[in-house]
Amino acid sequence: MFDMLPNQWTPTVPLIELAGNGPFRIEIAGDAVVAFRGPNGQIATLIDRCPHRSARLSNGTVQPDGLLRCPYHGWRFDDRGDCKQVPLNDLGEEQRQRLCVTRVPSIELAGCLWIYTGLDTDTTPHLPASLDGDPTQFHVATETWQTHWTRAVENFIDFSHLAYVHEKTIGGFMHQGAENDAVVSSRIDATDWGFINTHSFSEGPGFRLDWYRPNRTTLHFGPTDESKLNIFSVPISEELTRVMTCRQLPEGAELSEWQKAHEAAGNPVLGEDRVIVEAQTGAIRTDGSEVSVPTDGPTVAFRRWYREAVLDAA
Repeated sequence: MFDMLPNQWTPTVPLIELAGNGPFRIEIAGDAVVAFRGPNGQIATLIDRCPHRSARLSNGTVQPDGLLRCPYHGWRFDDRGDCKQVPLNDLGEEQRQRLCVTRVPSIELAGCLWIYTGLDTDTTPHLPASLDGDPTQFHVATETWQTHWTRAVENFIDFSHLAYVHEKTIGGFMHQGAENDAVVSSRIDATDWGFINTHSFSEGPGFRLDWYRPNRTTLHFGPTDESKLNIFSVPISEELTRVMTCRQLPEGAELSEWQKAHEAAGNPVLGEDRVIVEAQTGAIRTDGSEVSVPTDGPTVAFRRWYREAVLDAA
């Protein structure tokens, strides 16, 4: 289960897509969960498969009492996955305890629904200040790219591609330097959540980005939390990745205005990335068949983690 990204916290979809009680099907890391609001109003997530005949629970309905009813035979499950009713059968509680649905840990944070791609955990996601606070006070935008999630992560932690992929937008200053023999120095400082990567460019300003395991990149465009852009590369399947950008709204800001700004500035830049990344084939290579140079320090570090924490774990 979740072999593409086992035992990790990751956002899945914006909370705005989960308005109402549900149920909602969310595809993640090659599997799928069903999300719905239980009687306490909190979102619960279960594996999207009825234990009876493997029907999709996301095709069912949420009852007035907060129970999720399977569309096939009407079995009802609570927000813990416990089976509470099996119509047309006289079953006791002990019998129904053997008919539960697998529960997946989840939490509402930073405008998104996060899940843990495993069965149990006593951890919570590590959030920087730019993602902390009221989960409704964030602008979250999503695109679905036809690529493996590792290719998207590498793109967002790769600084040197700005000189050519973004030559006509945010990388113009760097392109001119690259064509005139400028050199980039890159420093990586390991942390308990990933790494901090700082670049110094001989023909332009320095830049910092942070990588948070497993799939979050934070780009620093200024000193405040609102000036930091968080980008998530969320695996859907081997061929599809949900790219999500997330920014904390300044106090009093209108969500609609931030949406307009993203459409004007963010979408064109992401479009330049998307053309390149969607043309890459499969997951990143960890067998040495793709060569690296000094400016590839961040992606080399990511590949090392991916080989040890994901491929070996799976």
